[in-house]
Amino acid sequence: MQLDIFAHSRDVMLRNDVADALQRRDAVAARGALQLLLSECPSDDLLPALSTLTRALEGQRPERFSDHDALQRAHGEITCEVVPAATRVFGDT
Repeated sequence: MQLDIFAHSRDVMLRNDVADALQRRDAVAARGALQLLLSECPSDDLLPALSTLTRALEGQRPERFSDHDALQRAHGEITCEVVPAATRVFGDT
């Protein structure tokens, strides 16, 4: 199947807008771009990963964790959810 740049360019642009905002660590821009992608391309296969990364960026992390359990939960979330999502969106780099 050949890629038609006119038929496939809008979704790529919207996806790239979310990824760019994530790389800049701009949670507001990432959320806005994600909402636009969701509204225009609701079946995009990167939506779950982009959503996970946006939520992680929006989430407030304490400078210090209150106890070992809190640290362990954060580590688990990063290891099990954020890292796989980042790899899916940005590759292994």
